[in-house]
Amino acid sequence: MKKIFIAAIFTMYAFICSASFVEINGECVHLYELLGDEYPASPVQCGFQPGDQRLIPLGVINAVLKRSGLPAAAESSYTVYRAGYKLSEEVLRQELTALYTEKYTDKEISVESVHTGRDIFIMPGMVYKLDADLGKFGSVQGYVKTGTVRNSFTYVVKAFEEGYVTSEKVLPGDNLVEKTVKMRIDVSNLRGELLKEPKDQVASRSFPKGRVLTTDMVEPRPERVKGDTVLIIYNKGNVRLEISGIAEGNAVIGKSFLVRNPSSGAVLSAIYEGNGRAVVN
Repeated sequence: MKKIFIAAIFTMYAFICSASFVEINGECVHLYELLGDEYPASPVQCGFQPGDQRLIPLGVINAVLKRSGLPAAAESSYTVYRAGYKLSEEVLRQELTALYTEKYTDKEISVESVHTGRDIFIMPGMVYKLDADLGKFGSVQGYVKTGTVRNSFTYVVKAFEEGYVTSEKVLPGDNLVEKTVKMRIDVSNLRGELLKEPKDQVASRSFPKGRVLTTDMVEPRPERVKGDTVLIIYNKGNVRLEISGIAEGNAVIGKSFLVRNPSSGAVLSAIYEGNGRAVVN
């Protein structure tokens, strides 16, 4: 039984190797393409997609000849190949990754999936163009242009960056270095600019544990805090007055805060210039 099986394999191999090779450009292979121009354009087998390769047995060819009123003439089977290829989803994924990576050099790009819906075939000599909306992340629709035809497909793309996430609850003014961890963060649909460095920054408001930090959620560490001594500077025309005062809030360079004149008890709004100097306009 084993000898018979092996013999059958060798017979089939010899049969395939003895087949003549024919390349076609259409969906069907015809008699004239297999046997010569003197034969009619009777289809022998159809349904070839670009890149398909099939073995057309001798019996199939002679059956078509018989239906066409022609005598059996085929002397061998034929291996038929349709030129062209199917544009695979993996190739599209690689090309999309390259396009996004070129545009977003500061991000790690991951094209999670590509779905073409129907097969996209590229014929010999055909140049295709990939049209993708590189300004979007998440689920995006793209197109493959082949001549005048636009073949639509969808893909899912994500972008990642290194950023910081709160490791515990954060209160306004808290030191962020002590309460954050660095992580790989999906920034595909992140609102705001990711905070890249928490050093010298404090929380501008309260945040729960696990919050991704963006630059609008922090502020520079104040040089002076409530209760610290500051130099209050009054400017009025040509008159300049400097007195010692008390900060009633955090003092950040270039931002307004409240100061108190200890002599009069008045609380005033001032701009902090740095080095303990508060200018009241």
